[in-house]
Order: sequence, then structure tokens, then C-alpha cells
Amino acid sequence: YPEVAFRLIHNERQVLDLLPSERRDRAAELLNAEPDELLWVEGETGAENALRIEGFITPPGRCRRSRSKQYLVVRQRPIQSRPVNTAIYSGYGSLLPHGAHPQYVLWLDLDPRNLDVNVHPTKREVRFAQESQVRQLAQEAVREAVRVPEASAFVPVRSTDVADSPLA
Repeated sequence: YPEVAFRLIHNERQVLDLLPSERRDRAAELLNAEPDELLWVEGETGAENALRIEGFITPPGRCRRSRSKQYLVVRQRPIQSRPVNTAIYSGYGSLLPHGAHPQYVLWLDLDPRNLDVNVHPTKREVRFAQESQVRQLAQEAVREAVRVPEASAFVPVRSTDVADSPLA
């Protein structure tokens, strides 16, 4: 709920003090990053059992040595999901430095009939009816967000440019 302000105090120490903001700004606050550093992630299936994922991830160079700062929200509920987490790591592929962990704030929306929240007593873990579809969506969305454009997209080369070059 980025539109809601809240303060978290633990053991008489203020841990968070968040003002109402847009999703990007809230994600940046939670990840201790600048809003423009974050990469936008989005994807959805057009299938009958529609899924949608969106949110923010850090670029590979801003990943951390710890798994803290990984937030997944499903239907407005913060959860943990090993399959989705694995898919996120897989989406980074070889761009993720060895021993580094991505930081993210991702929202996943799906039909509640395709979600079992009675997996864990605290409701922190869930089970997806179409787990492979959820994994694939998360992996592809992250892969698209961290995709590096081909070098040729930046430098158009024409044969006359090469022949007239002082290096030719």
C-alpha cells in the first residue's frame, strides 16, 4: 500500500518511516536505492487463468550479498514463494554476479481460486495452482527487464563508413 504512510518501530528503534508515495518511490525506499536506478518489471498472460506481475528490481550491479530486501506481494498480501524466487534468479541468468542476490519489490495478481494460502500457519507461504505458469511469467518478465540491448543497436555501420574511415 504505497499510498499509506506508516512508521515501524522495533525495540524502541525506528526501522521505517514511509510517507505516502508512488510505487516506484516506495520500492526505492524499501530497497535503499534511487528511484531511477530501479528496473521496471511487468508481464502478464492473456490466458483464461490470467496472471499479472509488475514491480521493480535492482540492476545486476546493485545486487547484494544477503537475501534481505526481497519483497513479493500476492493479492495485497506479502508472501514468500521459493518457485517465484527461483524464477527471479533465473531471469537474471549469467548477469547476476556469483554470490549476489537481487533486490526486488514485485506484485503478482491472479484469480484467488488459483491460490492456496493455507500452506503455512502464518499465511506467509502460498501454493499456486499453475505454478509452472507463474514461474515462467516471473522469469520472462525479469529477463526482459535486465535485457542488455545488442551493441549494433547503438552504432549503425554502413560499408561506406568503414571504407572512408581513417582506420581503413
